[in-house]
Amino acid sequence: MFVDLLKAHLDGFESSHHGVYLGFNKLRRYSDTSSSKLRSIWEDSILVTQTWVDTHQSHEEDGNTTLWELGNDFVAAGREVMSNAE
Repeated sequence: MFVDLLKAHLDGFESSHHGVYLGFNKLRRYSDTSSSKLRSIWEDSILVTQTWVDTHQSHEEDGNTTLWELGNDFVAAGREVMSNAE
């Protein structure tokens, strides 16, 4: 039940995430000057992140990423949780 519910929500999020950036009905991209700030969030590595690296000596790594990459990382992490729950 948990896996099915998580899958449904991840699928919905992934579809919305891709649709907002790539377009829902046709491929498009933020290109005009009125959306340059919005485009910057999606395409420029301006979002500060901290990533937990689980190795022999676990640590955090600071970095920058785009909203596109952050959303894809979120979906990947959710799918990993889903896989471990099965």
